[in-house]
Amino acid sequence: MDKIEKVARAICAANGHDPDRTLKADVFDDDAAFNGKPFWRKYEKDARVFIAAQAALETA
Repeated sequence: MDKIEKVARAICAANGHDPDRTLKADVFDDDAAFNGKPFWRKYEKDARVFIAAQAALETA
């Protein structure tokens, strides 16, 4: 499991969702691209932003 997946899973769980649950189109009608994928994938972008922000703070 890479860093992005770990953080995305943590964000997903913190939002009260099961990271391993498979998304269905009716869960996020506006995000059909996530249909059939694990729920944590919905939080990948948030995880990338969090990791980038953390890296910026470490180099400051």
